[in-house]
Amino acid sequence: MSKKQKVSIGGRWIAFRPKPDEKKNSRLITPRFGAVFLILVMALTALGRPVQIARAQTTSGSVTQTTAGDFGAVCASLSDVSVSDADGGEVRLRASLEDYFDGAAVDTGRWVVGNVYSWYTTPPTVGNGVLTPDASYLRSQMNMQSLPMRFFEARALQRAGAGNAGWPDLGFYRALPPLDPNAVTSDTAMRLFISRDTNTTYVRGRDGDGSAPLYDVDIPTLNLQQYHLFRVEWYADRTDFLVDGVIQASVPGVSTLNTYAFLYHQTPTTQGSSPMQVDWVRAGAYPSTGAYTSCVLDAGGNALWQSFNQGVDLPNGTALALQTRTSSDGAAWSDWSPAVDGQISSPAGRFLQYQLTLSTTNPLVSPELRDITFNYELLPVNTPVATSTFTPLPTSTATLEPSPTLPLQPSDTPAPTPTFTASPLPSLTNTPSPTPTFTSTSPLPTGTFTPTPTFTATLPLPTGTSTPTPTPQISGITDDFNRPDSTNLGVSWTERAGDWQIVS
Repeated sequence: MSKKQKVSIGGRWIAFRPKPDEKKNSRLITPRFGAVFLILVMALTALGRPVQIARAQTTSGSVTQTTAGDFGAVCASLSDVSVSDADGGEVRLRASLEDYFDGAAVDTGRWVVGNVYSWYTTPPTVGNGVLTPDASYLRSQMNMQSLPMRFFEARALQRAGAGNAGWPDLGFYRALPPLDPNAVTSDTAMRLFISRDTNTTYVRGRDGDGSAPLYDVDIPTLNLQQYHLFRVEWYADRTDFLVDGVIQASVPGVSTLNTYAFLYHQTPTTQGSSPMQVDWVRAGAYPSTGAYTSCVLDAGGNALWQSFNQGVDLPNGTALALQTRTSSDGAAWSDWSPAVDGQISSPAGRFLQYQLTLSTTNPLVSPELRDITFNYELLPVNTPVATSTFTPLPTSTATLEPSPTLPLQPSDTPAPTPTFTASPLPSLTNTPSPTPTFTSTSPLPTGTFTPTPTFTATLPLPTGTSTPTPTPQISGITDDFNRPDSTNLGVSWTERAGDWQIVS
């Protein structure tokens, strides 16, 4: 119910309650404030923090070794095994004597070097991987007499020039060269390939001095301007002569006398003969077993080494066994595991080593590895794909702008009424808009962020102005309101206020 108000008219107080619609004369205006917040989305630039993403890699690869450089690196370990480039690169048992002439001079630790004539002393030369004797010879330091079975083989070009052959000899001979009058002794023996200056070739064998039988056997004509593999296999009771793997002749004899590996060229090239060139030579016997351990092979990542392929030469009586081991860090290794039927059984690992065991039951032949390939499959890894740090954009400033203040509307001017005092308007209340709350639905990337500043706006409230209704000036009416009927205003008044009564 509305509170009563009093007005004084003619010295008397009149109490009345305003009608409900009179409240419309006073309007409570609450200013509306618009807060505009500028929200900038910060661009996050990836600069430094590694992000690991699991990426399934199924890359296949392989590692192949096939050259002398592959097999013969300093990190490889050889025991009674040699690496040669005789056939482009191979691993085999090491013979008693081997020379591939890959230096710049004759290795005098292996050979005794001499000239045929005192008047022609051109020494044999070594260059570009070949030996070229010119009226000179190489005789092995090693006496092969202790070997009950022995072999000699050399890859040679007996006519390196346009001239005829200069009586080159290849095989086993005595301690002194053929033209030395003291060469033939009873305790020495020879087994040789000899090419005449007519470019024909024969084989010769004799045990002891001139009283012992001499065996000379012609062999089919060879093209001496091409390289051939000349091989002598000397057994306890006979000797076989082979050219390019084919037996050309056999002679009887024993293997108990002194003999040496021998490379010889008799006629000086100054007399028109063609020089001989020797690519490599092996002689003596092979050990029964040997081992080769490779350098570490790297797949470039954690890998399953699956299979292998190899090119081998396994003469009768020889064998080659392969085993592998793997490591993830190159320090801790698995046990050696046999690799058979082309399959690798070692566990997964980035690194692999292989080991060969070569063996023979025949001292004249050796197994040979010419090339080997290991196949692997890279396993899935966590691959770093980006590194990032986050740099916030410059901090932005949001400006609050108040809404325009609505002007207060003056109260309606009433018809002349008794004088009254207007009550003050109720205090205006400023209710600040709530600070927006932002909720992230997904985690931001790791980084360093500068938080968006929080703004607190304090604005003065507009001061409302109330204009009181002017007190009407009453003139020309006199009424003491002294009448018995308190409900009768009399003829001088017109009822406008409504709820009223006359009080004393």
